[in-house]
Amino acid sequence: MQPITNLTELWQDGEKNDALLLCAKTRGCADYETFRNLCEAFEQMPEHPARRRAEAQLRQLFGCFLPPVPKNREAVWKLTAEALLREPHTREEAAAVPAPPASGEPLFLPAPRGKTADYPELPDVSATAYAAWETAQAELLAANPPEYGLSLSLAEGFRAARPDRYRADLHLSGGEPNENVWQAQMFRFCIHALQKSDKKLFLKTACDPSEIAALFAMFAEREPLPPILWMPRDAERDAGGLILLCRAAPGSDVSLAIRAGTRADPARLAQVVPLGRVSVLM
Repeated sequence: MQPITNLTELWQDGEKNDALLLCAKTRGCADYETFRNLCEAFEQMPEHPARRRAEAQLRQLFGCFLPPVPKNREAVWKLTAEALLREPHTREEAAAVPAPPASGEPLFLPAPRGKTADYPELPDVSATAYAAWETAQAELLAANPPEYGLSLSLAEGFRAARPDRYRADLHLSGGEPNENVWQAQMFRFCIHALQKSDKKLFLKTACDPSEIAALFAMFAEREPLPPILWMPRDAERDAGGLILLCRAAPGSDVSLAIRAGTRADPARLAQVVPLGRVSVLM
């Protein structure tokens, strides 16, 4: 077995890959690039268990007390590479280091940086066939393009369904109403409308996060989704589901949004999401 010569070889695991996913950072790069991306992710993840364990690994295996963030990147990489030449470590040793408890230092949500009104919902269009509905929506968006993106809501009872134009026709005509198929078809329209821009889909949901992840997976297997701001109805309860969405759409930028004034404890959110990527919307 070849000796381990750098930090990425030593400690990169599923937990750190999830940290990269949560921050929309590229995975599967060369070792140093992966470490650079991880440092950028950790800077946005104060008190997250993945960062706390990484810091514990540096302390216990290398006596390094520098947090792995961009300003320390070169120093940490060099220090650990030199140490591995003198005293090899194994991936098993790195994996055995637990995440220490949170420090208890006060954390704060980012300042509001946008309004929910910046993301209009699709206008109501009267149509009994999907082709007519799609054409009318495309014309309205072309005439009044949204500046930041579009908004879509998924109801509490939503269950992931594969979009289907024929079944969408049946829904619109009243022949066979199916809200799950229709909401999935609107999701499909939104992501295609936004795909060739840098605008975002503001996704407001009341359903279980696993249903959203299943919906994402139907599309992400073929093409990346546009950037998505996900606002669950109960941020503290559902924020942990963000990683399910990121895993379902690994090539996409999916982040958490909360409404200003929402009762959400930053310390609890920091355990499951990158606090630095949370969008607070008025």
